[in-house]
Amino acid sequence: MTYEAFFARATGRSPFPYQRDLALAGRLPEALCAPTGSGKTAAVVLAWLYRRRVASEVQRRATPRRLIVCLPMRALVTQTVTGVSDWLRRVELLDEGTGLDRGEGVSVHVLMGGAADDEWHLHPERDAIIIGTQDMLLSRVLNRGYAASRFLWPWQYALLTNDCLWIFDEVQLMGVGLATALQMEAFGRRFGTFGPAASLFMSATFARDWLTTVDHAAPGEVMTLSEEDLRTPDLERRRRAAKRLERARTAIAKGCEPALAGEILAGHRPGTRTLVVLNTVDRAVGVFDALEKKARATSLGLVLLHSRFRPADRDAALARALDQHFDGIVVSTQVIEAGVDVSAPLLFTELAPWPSLVQRAGRCNRTGEFRDAAVMWFDHASDDAAPPYEADELTAARAELLKLKTFNPEAIEHAVVVTHRAPFTHVLRRRDVIDLFDTTADLGGVDLDISRFVRDGAERDVQVFWREFDDAPAPTEPRPSRDELCAVPFLALRVWIDSGRRAWRWDPLDGTWAAVKRDQVVPGGVFVLRADEGGYTSERGWDERSRTPVVVISTTPSVSEPEEEIDGDPLSELGAWVPLATHATDARDAAREIIAALDIDDLPASSVIRAAHAHDLGKAHHIFQETMRRGYPGATGPTVWAKSGSRARHSRRGFRHELASALAWLSEGDGNDRDLVAYLLAAHHGKVRVSLRALPTDQAPPDSRVLHARGVWDGETLLDVELGDGFVFPSTVLSLAPMRMGRHDGQPSWVERVIALRNHYGPFRLAYLEALVRAADVRASMREKARIV
Repeated sequence: MTYEAFFARATGRSPFPYQRDLALAGRLPEALCAPTGSGKTAAVVLAWLYRRRVASEVQRRATPRRLIVCLPMRALVTQTVTGVSDWLRRVELLDEGTGLDRGEGVSVHVLMGGAADDEWHLHPERDAIIIGTQDMLLSRVLNRGYAASRFLWPWQYALLTNDCLWIFDEVQLMGVGLATALQMEAFGRRFGTFGPAASLFMSATFARDWLTTVDHAAPGEVMTLSEEDLRTPDLERRRRAAKRLERARTAIAKGCEPALAGEILAGHRPGTRTLVVLNTVDRAVGVFDALEKKARATSLGLVLLHSRFRPADRDAALARALDQHFDGIVVSTQVIEAGVDVSAPLLFTELAPWPSLVQRAGRCNRTGEFRDAAVMWFDHASDDAAPPYEADELTAARAELLKLKTFNPEAIEHAVVVTHRAPFTHVLRRRDVIDLFDTTADLGGVDLDISRFVRDGAERDVQVFWREFDDAPAPTEPRPSRDELCAVPFLALRVWIDSGRRAWRWDPLDGTWAAVKRDQVVPGGVFVLRADEGGYTSERGWDERSRTPVVVISTTPSVSEPEEEIDGDPLSELGAWVPLATHATDARDAAREIIAALDIDDLPASSVIRAAHAHDLGKAHHIFQETMRRGYPGATGPTVWAKSGSRARHSRRGFRHELASALAWLSEGDGNDRDLVAYLLAAHHGKVRVSLRALPTDQAPPDSRVLHARGVWDGETLLDVELGDGFVFPSTVLSLAPMRMGRHDGQPSWVERVIALRNHYGPFRLAYLEALVRAADVRASMREKARIV
């Protein structure tokens, strides 16, 4: 099938010349600059899909199997998911299966926090499109995934740094996140990845030097529209669309919201949509409130859009704003300026940096469908109104706006505006990437703070959700679903606590919800609030002034949700008893299946398969078997069990069977890959990785001189165990000597072994090997559960 036919089948129209050229190029460009409304998302998504599924075998193997679409605003995600899913459905390549029930198509997944879509990492060998926000995606490639279990971090980190094509859309809105994206692209080349990896940066307006950092050189070429593109009727109509430009009468100043609302109401054209884009949430809410008062006696529709809503409320507001029959005013923050497919004959915008103004203008008369359309801009009365932007950026934009009479793409092309990217406040360096490979928190439970690499300043968020409880949430209170989560500035939650209201976060060491002090509120955290203390309304989103009880959203925990407690192991509680030998061979077979489908030449396949086969040999430990057999009628039999039919805690606090597996392999394992296999055994739950130490909650042995870590005591014996197909692992004495500093009897410490592996494979590739073993383990457990059911 030709690309033209493929594109037409997916979208219902022929591709623009640049869309065709991008798909058929020998290699994809590093950067794409094209006007708003010219189909950048369709260009890159369908180019990737064609290269993976229709083009030659050589091109397929050179194209990463995961496409990651990183968007700066939450409002874009749902729209993008819908569009991408529709394209896949039209070319009959959409895989809508769940769990292990997958087809041969391409699955689409959302990453916006919570546990609503947590199955994408189960299938590292399958083609997938992952669409998410900058916060959720960049935090995961830094191995500190926001709103995700800390024990899931390495798994998602691995699959987002290997075998991926990253698409960064609207780079002018990314701030410091752009520096992180550029640096991670450079480190992918330096450290190496399994499978191809690349990035493509897109916007309607940027300069090559925006894509330069200390480790990332400016792209050799930025793909732009050609003369052939500009001559196509569709694009020519968009370029020359009527967009009269005028300065509004009202200026932005303290208390200006009623005056702004009055001018907006006076300008609104009945029967049409009017867009209003303001620079801060507070200003948008203030104008929305003023409009409500002024329009109370009318049937005028009013919609408020910003980033502080729960997903269902945000999606409902956006759907109403996008309805083709909507008659009213949409008041929004920057969430609407990037990529939202909406058009209006009248746009009011606050003065903003030039790239932002260009994006906002793209929402006015987007396809040239209106004969008379206008962009009205509110100037600032003084520089006091400039935040969150720099006054110098606004001064440059104002100077150009005052010269222009129209604001369509053709006029913008001829504008002379020097758009300097503000210096990055923080730049990710090699040492940061190395340090972030270790996901172990300090003894106080504190992690490295990555928020400075994800968002600028006050834009850094936490996620909150509301539940009904009396004094404090019970330990059994389930984790939130994505539908419950609301993004809130971390500073706003600190103010909430200062006001005397409370917030709790999950403590994986103690297995409880712990009340937090203001200084414990850091970006990326997930906190539960009492519903009866208010803080949210469906019309205005997060509102710390509101004392109205919040409506709680009912949740259904995910079946593949990872355990949150440091000594939890829900996948061992399967609802029926499964022998260890059965589970070991099931995991081995799953690993073989994954590796065969991956077909990656330099992958240490035998090490991964051996690790999958032996990953649970530590379950032969008497503490684990005592837990498995508790309440089982056949407890006196010889079978060594991997899965039980009931829930029970280990009699020894903090016990981790995977550490016993790793220590046994270090003692009795064979082959040149002994350290690698031992590490993969230890890491297969994400709880024992780089650091090997006792936790404050671990149960210590009676003799204080005996070394202990994670519930394993030095000198304990692991009896020989059958792992299936004739593989019997011999009895061994578990030694915790590797947890000591330095060498012991000439043997390296655990940390020295792991550092050597990390240096040999690189952090991304070593994590990828972990991910393959984890996927094999979980898929084996899911198949066993399916057989039982």
